[in-house]
Amino acid sequence: MRKSVKIACWLVGIPVALLFLVMALSPVVKSVVNHHGQDILGRDMSVNRVFVNPFFGTVTIQDFHCKEADGLVDFVAFERLYVQINWLALMGKHANLRHIHLDQFSGEILSGEEEFNFTDIINRFASKDTTVQDTAPSKWTVSLRDIQLHNGRLVYHDLVRDNRWSVDDVNLNVPGLYFGRQQSNAGMQFNLPTGGSVTITAGYVMASHRYAVTLRLDEVNTNVALPLVRDYLNIKGLGALVTGNIHIDGSLNDVRDLVASGALSLTGLNITDEDDEPVAGLDEVRLVILKGDVANNNFLLDTLTITGITGHFEHTAKSNTLSRILREREQVPDTTSHTKAVSQQSGSTSNNDAALSWSTRHLCITAHDISFDDRSMSKRFKYALDTLSVTGSNIASHGKNSIDVLGRFSDGARLNASYIGGLYFKQGNHRLNAKLINLQLPQFTLYTEELFACPIDSGELALQVDATIYHGKLNCENKITIDHPEIGKKAMYSKAKYKNIPLKLGVDLLKSAQGVVVLDVPVKGDLNSPKFKLGKVVGRAIAKVFFGPLMGVRDNRKLISADEREEMMEILGSDTTELMSLAPPAESQLPADSKKRKNR
Repeated sequence: MRKSVKIACWLVGIPVALLFLVMALSPVVKSVVNHHGQDILGRDMSVNRVFVNPFFGTVTIQDFHCKEADGLVDFVAFERLYVQINWLALMGKHANLRHIHLDQFSGEILSGEEEFNFTDIINRFASKDTTVQDTAPSKWTVSLRDIQLHNGRLVYHDLVRDNRWSVDDVNLNVPGLYFGRQQSNAGMQFNLPTGGSVTITAGYVMASHRYAVTLRLDEVNTNVALPLVRDYLNIKGLGALVTGNIHIDGSLNDVRDLVASGALSLTGLNITDEDDEPVAGLDEVRLVILKGDVANNNFLLDTLTITGITGHFEHTAKSNTLSRILREREQVPDTTSHTKAVSQQSGSTSNNDAALSWSTRHLCITAHDISFDDRSMSKRFKYALDTLSVTGSNIASHGKNSIDVLGRFSDGARLNASYIGGLYFKQGNHRLNAKLINLQLPQFTLYTEELFACPIDSGELALQVDATIYHGKLNCENKITIDHPEIGKKAMYSKAKYKNIPLKLGVDLLKSAQGVVVLDVPVKGDLNSPKFKLGKVVGRAIAKVFFGPLMGVRDNRKLISADEREEMMEILGSDTTELMSLAPPAESQLPADSKKRKNR
């Protein structure tokens, strides 16, 4: 009889005790979270409801909030967390979480110059034990299955730049995460507040630290990166949409150890300045990557297409478009320490000294409506490139390339050029042939009035260029032909910088009997020399050929004055004796106007 009573007491007592445990455990956990958050994390925490079921190994937490260190706003919060653990697996030294479901999660990360808003939590749990740790592999294994995140939101606030980024509607699905040799798979999808969505699928093997990621972008607005771009450019908007699929294989042992492939397209780029005025843009960029090997700096492309480039370059007496857009060096935030810290945390030991090497099977670049607006003079000058195309095939950074260029300008001028050679002019052999025709000179009369106090009444220019570069040595033959150039009357009271130079006389001296000026302008130099400036060399070569006959006139001709000689020497930057060797034209060949001036 007594034995039966004991058995009955055990049968009744154990369930009652377990029921009491279940009923007591939930409020105990809730009380610990609500009243001892400072002791656990150093933060105020609160939870509305906690339910622990030890029979099924489940824990449900609802309406959880963890405050920032100041206790004013939420650091992280969620509406519901559901976790289930397999108790029986613990007996075999295997921690197996069967379900982890997180609903309506929100969090905000604050990034300062040297720390984040969760650095204090990391330091709180950092081990202060300096003894040598046991590196022997643990006998325990861990697996996390069915990880789901629904409708999350994450905000990143960069305090250095005072900018905020956020991702909304974050949904994460991880079928399994294994801490061993088995591959873990995960999928994530989220929307960006600036427009577009991102989908990520990934696989990771813990033992080898190898990963595979597929990234899908669906009309992602590039303005999401605008705060970072504004570190270097004074611009207000980007406005492009990015769509594509990129697959990446890599290793967490070295951040550079990754290989990428896939396709990307960028459409509708529209760069605007601080006044919201358009600066540059394009219709589309299409990039097909066959293999991008970051570790070896080798990138193989199938297609690189850039279409519909537009641009507006404005020049004033005090600045230009580039100087207004480019930030000065002292204005760019110093992120060196932050980058170094990230590199150290990633464990990267790669020292990539390989030269950049890239190639593309197909290259096509087109542009339209590229304008130049010069407001530095008393009158405004505008010139535009209507169309431009650059095409080539099998283009490589280290190889012999063939590139063709066609262009048409607003005044009817046309450009036709072909280039054969590499992309590094200081090495190898290169050849450039270019032809420019139908360039109407009267439209540039503002410059001759500003410099020489006289207009260009007529004239059409053609330019033929034949240039070769052999191991950095430039040898360029240029032929300039001007058909029927006429220089107008000089303004008597002009403030032109070189108003004493007889531009009209110089043109008349160069004219043939048919009214055509033909100039052969050779340009030579060493591109490897730091003193070599191509623009200055070309400018002086043209000036030397143009003003040479004037400077070479014998003193008894008396065609030019001392003031005129002095201003020409300022432009030429050469010794007079060098130009005296140029043979002057015979007096019988001088135009009538020049003869009259000689007589005066």
